[in-house]
Amino acid sequence: MQNQLPPQPAAGPAAPEPDAVRDARDILADLTEWHLPDQRWSTVEELLTDAEAAIAARDLTALARAVAALELAGPDRIQRVSAPPDRSMPQTVRERVGRTVDAMTAAYPPAEPAPSKPSRR
Repeated sequence: MQNQLPPQPAAGPAAPEPDAVRDARDILADLTEWHLPDQRWSTVEELLTDAEAAIAARDLTALARAVAALELAGPDRIQRVSAPPDRSMPQTVRERVGRTVDAMTAAYPPAEPAPSKPSRR
């Protein structure tokens, strides 16, 4: 009689992505469209540092806090007349977003490929 290995169970569906990770992916994608005053971009950059630390530590609670803070730092719906002018994302923040996305993809690989955005030509 030959030794047989038990059959391997069929691979089931991938575990659902944690809410904090899904929310972080969403906010990082949204950031590229934001227009903010310089001071707020500085705040965003600091919050991205917090998000990167949470990702490195695989701390979903800290990541959720960083995402919530990023959402609050986002553009205002109503602009005051005396408010400083808004500008698009500075290059330093753009690079930080790229590093954060890379870190998150390494720590929490997407279950399925992200849909590509149509090019704007």
